Amino acid sequence: MQTESKGRESRGVGDLAREIEEQWPSLKYLSLGCYYAWIFLCYSSQVLEAWAGVESFVPKFSMYISSTIALTVTLVLAAVFHRRFERLLERRRFVMLAALLASLATAALAYGLQSDPEGPIYHAGCVLTGVGTALIALRIGTIYGSLSARKALMLTSVSFLFATMIYFVCVGVPAVLGLDILTLLPLIAAVLTLSFTGSGQRGVAEKSAESPAHHLPHGFLVRLVLATFVFSLAASFASGGAHSAVGLSSVSDDGSIAMFLIGLVAIVVFIISGVLSARFDLVRLYYPLILLASISLLVIPVTGGHLEGHGLLPTVVYNVFIMFIWVLLSHVSDRTQLSAVQVFGWGRGASALGTTVGNVLAMEIQTASGDPTNMMVVASVALLFALAATAMVVLKEGALDDMFAKTGGDTSQGFSALLDPFAQDAALAGKGSWMRSCEELADETNLSKREREVLVLLSKGRTIEFIAEDLGISFNTSKSHVRHVYEKTGVHTRQELLSLIETRRNAMRV
Repeated sequence: MQTESKGRESRGVGDLAREIEEQWPSLKYLSLGCYYAWIFLCYSSQVLEAWAGVESFVPKFSMYISSTIALTVTLVLAAVFHRRFERLLERRRFVMLAALLASLATAALAYGLQSDPEGPIYHAGCVLTGVGTALIALRIGTIYGSLSARKALMLTSVSFLFATMIYFVCVGVPAVLGLDILTLLPLIAAVLTLSFTGSGQRGVAEKSAESPAHHLPHGFLVRLVLATFVFSLAASFASGGAHSAVGLSSVSDDGSIAMFLIGLVAIVVFIISGVLSARFDLVRLYYPLILLASISLLVIPVTGGHLEGHGLLPTVVYNVFIMFIWVLLSHVSDRTQLSAVQVFGWGRGASALGTTVGNVLAMEIQTASGDPTNMMVVASVALLFALAATAMVVLKEGALDDMFAKTGGDTSQGFSALLDPFAQDAALAGKGSWMRSCEELADETNLSKREREVLVLLSKGRTIEFIAEDLGISFNTSKSHVRHVYEKTGVHTRQELLSLIETRRNAMRV
């Protein structure tokens, strides 16, 4: 009886999740906004400290280091043991328990700040927030890891805009209410992901149709992870050097301005990727971001690190870079057989480790005996050379172009190459005859432009749910398009469609 009751309860949750998925298929992607809103509020505002009446910057720095170290360790472990973590993250109960852990740990932070910032409750809260939010980030990564680069860019920019909106709501309401919202954000993020079923939308048939991992440029993932680490270290050193030299109120003021600027950038990116996508090339963002990070480091030798507000630029640049990296990780996960947990574990772990090292380095120099100016200048110049080496040797712009070309998104024709399913997949090695078969079949059966897109996705083993997400349409509309494709091509199942395309492909080779 108890087993039957649990089964009915599980089916009830599953039915509700499917209904939400059908009605609001894009809702789950806002979970990324809740996740980053939690980060912004914890580290760039006084929401925690205002309620506890704390005015020192030291507890916030202590929290940042402890939490991000725990975050990094959890992410790296997940990347190493990704098969086990994949199974865990498919379970809704596990995801909700991880979110509950993060929310309770956030509440423990507030209580510990008020009672004893040096006590065990506060430090336990610091560590547990890192563990809980790492698992939430991986769950969100599995969702974004089923998106094309274009859609990932649009949804990531929307999520960052959503995060800035939550930020300003929390800093604008009374301290107690702001703290309540902050505490609930991990749970809200987890709830938003519940409609996603990894096994249903990312099946074996889908992965087998994608580029194998070895089709990536040699060592690309390693180079991407290393570049993420170096960039995060440099940007966090520049912003950390500014924050460690000022008071908590100045950090909060700078944070509000930075969040406003990040929101503006998110709006611009969304407009460009959505409206002007035919003339937009994602890869062309890489060198400007490196240049802006270099400028933020150059401010330190020029001003001695004492210019008020000089931490704004690296903070904004770092978060835009994270948007850029999140899209790249989504694309790699979607277009290869690498696990989303593996890709996002290494990628997000590298950024977390980089920011931790950068902030610790800046704080150690600022708190050292004597004048820290000379050491700050030396460190910033060294990081400038590291950034240059990263951009010119480790991860060149050409490597990004090569990656997109080999995984189905040839940016040599601009970002618009990611919009055309035939142009997109023709770039895949060995896929030319398959795509020509699809194109000729579409011409012979007079498929509409949307039905052609559905045909290509069906030929790669995509499910109706995946097609709805990838094309930004409802489940019922996707189902209707699939039915029309079957009717016009004279088949009844996906397997019959695949056999038809394979027959035509073999005929081409004769």
